[in-house]
Amino acid sequence: MNLKNRIIQNNVEYELIQVIGKGAFADVHLAIRRGFGLDRYVAIKIIDMSMMGEKHRTVIMDEAKLVGKLSHPNILHIYDCGMLGDQYFFIVLELVNGFSLKDLIQEHTNKVMTILKDHNPIPLSLMKNAAASILINTTLGLNYIHKAEDLLTGKKMQVIHNDLKPGNILIGFDGSLKVSDFGISYSPLRSVKLKGGSPAYMAPEWIQSLLKKKKDRPKVTVDIFGLGVTLYETLTDHRLFKAPRPGMERNEMLTAIYEQIKEVRPGQTLKKNPAADKNLCAIADRCLEFNPANRYQNCVEIIEEFDKAVENGLYQPGCLDRRFLSEYMASLYSEDQIHRYSAKRKNRK
Repeated sequence: MNLKNRIIQNNVEYELIQVIGKGAFADVHLAIRRGFGLDRYVAIKIIDMSMMGEKHRTVIMDEAKLVGKLSHPNILHIYDCGMLGDQYFFIVLELVNGFSLKDLIQEHTNKVMTILKDHNPIPLSLMKNAAASILINTTLGLNYIHKAEDLLTGKKMQVIHNDLKPGNILIGFDGSLKVSDFGISYSPLRSVKLKGGSPAYMAPEWIQSLLKKKKDRPKVTVDIFGLGVTLYETLTDHRLFKAPRPGMERNEMLTAIYEQIKEVRPGQTLKKNPAADKNLCAIADRCLEFNPANRYQNCVEIIEEFDKAVENGLYQPGCLDRRFLSEYMASLYSEDQIHRYSAKRKNRK
């Protein structure tokens, strides 16, 4: 995108520093918000809307308006948005200095593969508590959006993320965890109701709804299933479902993944990784139940089960503080990766 390095909106200036992410229609920039003597580092997503239809434009703006009303430690915050002329729409986001859970899983896999060469093994106790922290913080974020109310009107927002996966969970080097990307989330407050998601993380009933073109809406148990797939991959370092071959037509892919889901059996998470924590594996397995009635019916049930496990001494009480995730991130990434935005690092090159 050929843009100037500054955005000025309502007497607030955003200075674009560098591109930190690229997509088909959007770039994400590291930026500094300057205004009224307060400087803050933020991420700015700039979306090229020139090739989009009116519906797609409305969907993007709807997402910003919806998420802008959400406020929770485990949800990525939106601070501002606006148009740059007629072509670009920008969203000012909370900056997370870290990586997605998808990146973490890959980094963990790479490190395990080289452990015998030049790395010290990551303590199992740290992995166990870090995985527990990922589960509970993600669940707390989901529980919030499912129950969120508009602060002024009191109207229930009834948000279903509808696309929960490791790539949409951000983890900072400070140990923070943020659920992000509400692009195809469902809420009765959105003017356009979307049907979609990432096939490898869809609940079977939602796949059937898409294939049969039903007009039903996603339920909480759809997010619970996505949480199960995400937890499985976190615990095993392996994808659970995937397209049998590249280039498949979407309905064909959905049908193939639906058949894979039918083959899921209780105990398979622990079977895939016998070193994983048994209790977390059992939670993943229940989230992955084919029949939605057999899954956890809401996030509170998972939180209460986890609280009992902490009371029984299975996890350290501090799982909700940032220490375990911060230490886990430090064990995976190098100093250069941790300080990849730093000017000092650039000057060393």
